[in-house]
Amino acid sequence: MTMTQYNIVYRSGAGAGAPVPSYYMCDNLSEIPSPVDGDQAFVRPYYLYRRANGAWILPVDTSYNLPSPPLILSNQSNTFTVSPQIVSAGTPVFQLYETGAPANARVWRILASGQLLYIQCTDDAVTTSQSVPLLLNRSGDALIARDIYEKGRGTPVGHWINVPYSAGLFSAAGGGTWTVEAGDYIYFSYSVVGKTMLVKFAVGATTIAGTVTALLVTMPGGYSTTDSTPQPMYTNAGNSPGIIAGWGNCIAEGNGSTFRIILDMNASVAWPVQTNTLYVFGGCTLQLA
Repeated sequence: MTMTQYNIVYRSGAGAGAPVPSYYMCDNLSEIPSPVDGDQAFVRPYYLYRRANGAWILPVDTSYNLPSPPLILSNQSNTFTVSPQIVSAGTPVFQLYETGAPANARVWRILASGQLLYIQCTDDAVTTSQSVPLLLNRSGDALIARDIYEKGRGTPVGHWINVPYSAGLFSAAGGGTWTVEAGDYIYFSYSVVGKTMLVKFAVGATTIAGTVTALLVTMPGGYSTTDSTPQPMYTNAGNSPGIIAGWGNCIAEGNGSTFRIILDMNASVAWPVQTNTLYVFGGCTLQLA
């Protein structure tokens, strides 16, 4: 700013009656020509100096000095040391302007209206609301406009993920083999919420050779489970319990980095040897490790 000089300025309050020879407003003390004792200078951003014994002194007498800092400056970093800071209005608003963002994608607003707290984004003129990603009410509810991502995962909570076919997803326990070819792969997908995984799974016309006591399916997404809760699935294995019109029950349960599918609770009943005829399908819920 341009230096401004005011001559013979009188103090008020406790220092009333003693004139100040000159009062300056400037950016830098070096701008002041030939200062004399008694002069005062207000220097940006908020410092008030007094001239005494041939030198500028900071601070001046606190009986008439400005508080430190005395004001909020739009082009300076401001520190607030008193809490709370209050914005009081019919619709109080705290507005952020992201200067480096594309046009009409720069404004974020936090506002309270009608007993609701909004996180809102608008166009740059603040004339059009583009979305309200988050809305909170006094009952404790949070209304999310779109998806929720948690735990650093790349897929939103509750969305289904399809697992691409790989022969390595399938193996067997007991010494034999279970072969699932690409043409046998009907569907395999999962969804994760917190530490809960939902799985839906179907393969058909697969092959079992040798002694197989458990069919093993690799846990998708690199997850593992400690949940061994037995859950029903379905198969056309000839010796599966509860056969109805060629279909019966089998049991799915968590097994570390796999979930296994068995014919009895103890995994003691071997799956029948079948060539390109075995179907297994169903769903299960697994607790993640």
